[in-house]
Amino acid sequence: MNSYKWNKKTSIWFTGLSGAGKTTVSLELKKLIESTTDSGVILLDGDELVEIFSTNTIDRSEEGRIERVKKYLKLVGLLLNTPRVIPVVAMINHSQTLRNMIETADESGHCFLIYLETELKTCQQRDPKGHYARAAQVKSPNMIGLDLHFDIPTSPDVSITEKSSPSEAAQLILNQLIKEEVFIPHV
Repeated sequence: MNSYKWNKKTSIWFTGLSGAGKTTVSLELKKLIESTTDSGVILLDGDELVEIFSTNTIDRSEEGRIERVKKYLKLVGLLLNTPRVIPVVAMINHSQTLRNMIETADESGHCFLIYLETELKTCQQRDPKGHYARAAQVKSPNMIGLDLHFDIPTSPDVSITEKSSPSEAAQLILNQLIKEEVFIPHV
């Protein structure tokens, strides 16, 4: 039997630069939540969502990013209507304006924000999806961290540095979710 049960409609949002580890840590968190609680996780990766919700060209303007987030919020709202399903969204969300929009949207339920605080240099070295390499060849304009500023989140629920391993980060996040009574002990 799992030791914790779902208690509060919650969506979990990761933010950080490309290459910060959002996908890696969210996958670890998914495994941890599913092994210690009665809930399932649906992971929504920003790069995959962009491919699904964009037409032939990806609009990387601020307006295009806002429109995509509105679509993601609708999807999150639908998922939150499924009992014991927690949507985890791993995307950059580079501006405080976007994060405020997510945090105040009814579709987010209890919005839980995780900031992966990873230096730009480290992200560029990792570059798991080749975004920085494409930006250097000017094939990907409006690269966050290079062309566009990344606003440091003003009040994340959890802030994780690059010194934490993915499994340590996932445990820190789960501990905070329990503290905020998203999950409560089975009695």
